[in-house]
Amino acid sequence: MLHNIQQTAPEREKSIVLVGLMGAGKTAIGKRLAGRLNLPFYDSDQEIERAAGMSVAEIFAKHGEPHFRAGEKRVIERLLARGPIVLATGGGAFMDAETRDIVARRAVSVWLHSPVHILLHRVRGRTHRPLLNNGDPGEILQRLLAVRGPVYALADIIIPGSEDPPDVTTQNVIDKLTTYAEPRRVEVKLSQSRYEVVIGPDLLARAGALMHPVLPQKRVVIITDETVAALHLPKLQASLAQVAITHDSIIVKPGEASKSLETWGLVVSELLSRRVDRQTTIIALGGGVIGDLETCHAFCGILARLARTAVLSVDYRLAPDHRFPAGLDDVLAAYRWGRDNAARFGALPGAAAIGGDSMGGNFAAIVAQEMKRTGEPQPALQLLIYPAVDVASETTSMSTYADAYPLSRPIMDWFMGHYMGPDANPADPRLSPNKSDDLTGLAPAVVITAGFDPLVDQGEAYAKRLQADGVPVTYRCYDSLAHGFTAFTGAVPAADEACREMARLVRAAFDAAKA
Repeated sequence: MLHNIQQTAPEREKSIVLVGLMGAGKTAIGKRLAGRLNLPFYDSDQEIERAAGMSVAEIFAKHGEPHFRAGEKRVIERLLARGPIVLATGGGAFMDAETRDIVARRAVSVWLHSPVHILLHRVRGRTHRPLLNNGDPGEILQRLLAVRGPVYALADIIIPGSEDPPDVTTQNVIDKLTTYAEPRRVEVKLSQSRYEVVIGPDLLARAGALMHPVLPQKRVVIITDETVAALHLPKLQASLAQVAITHDSIIVKPGEASKSLETWGLVVSELLSRRVDRQTTIIALGGGVIGDLETCHAFCGILARLARTAVLSVDYRLAPDHRFPAGLDDVLAAYRWGRDNAARFGALPGAAAIGGDSMGGNFAAIVAQEMKRTGEPQPALQLLIYPAVDVASETTSMSTYADAYPLSRPIMDWFMGHYMGPDANPADPRLSPNKSDDLTGLAPAVVITAGFDPLVDQGEAYAKRLQADGVPVTYRCYDSLAHGFTAFTGAVPAADEACREMARLVRAAFDAAKA
């Protein structure tokens, strides 16, 4: 039987608090959960009754609900101060903002979200429930769920209720707890302002709950494009509705063509027609996977100016709607076009360098290898900036910097899962250029890595392989910087200086090639 199995679980620093309406099974599930995880179990209502020497119904009748809630908050705070426990709370406990703050600091909260017909079946005939003794229990439960549901939805984990046996629901809770990762919050400080970045898996489904405490008004307007809306908008809307945040959506055409004054005017007109005010939050819903021409514009400007060369920035198709090899095919076509039309931009006819950062570095490395495979001239230079050159292997840095900002291991896996698709072979050299058997004869390379980056080891390894196969290589690791630093030139002085040094390295490589 499941309830006789001792569950092995990771060491817990936080308690587990079960919330939900009466009849949700908080006590029954809580006892089983505590037994499986070898933690103490407490029921806040029972603790209150023990301390007061009377039942919850008697406390309500004699002192009223406000008195009960104040005592409930004190009891919950005292219990959670004891260390990791499993705590079942009364149905109204989580409605108090101060109690929620206490729970958030010390525990992972779990909402046992059962539909009304199941709750009604479980509480029928129970006279010790004071809130159910003054009318039709079904109607009362429906009203309570309408009021309390959006607040319960602020819990860290939501377990949909069913008529499954308690042991099955207990295992569902354990499974969720095992995979639950508290979102990581990183503060970004600028010269005159600061903001917080939240990082973690499946944040879109929890976006409403995460935003709810900080929104000045429980109303938002979502601005997105058609491609992203089709993929992600319903999930975001559902998360907002779950916590009673009203929302409107403004959807524009995808691509660079939408970045125009005309589109801006249409968006402003739509905002005005919806009567937004200064308290209304605007949500920009992007992704696809991520990145566009604007993402790299600042660095491309630095490169053009300091390397004294024309720079073509390629807007290739993005996953997940265009999986491998669509983006690579676009880059190969763009490189060949740029090479064959170099004279139009004041560059040497028939010559071009290739470069990119992150996945762009992957593409750049593959372009050089593809030119060798097809017998075409090599690029004048390959500039590989914190490149993803081996998606098939594990390296030490992938574990050491698994939680790094802004590229963590889960985010990296999410990107590659979207890009590769289920049938791709990670060891294919057109996905992992470091898996190519022979790197001889490739273009000279400038390889750049960042110290706090899961990809730092594979970038360094590729530089060493190139050098071992006779390719001229200039390698730099910027130890104090993280993945993606070329996008932070306006905010991080060290990133700005690194980008300028890279541009000078490119110029030096060009000069060496001419000599």
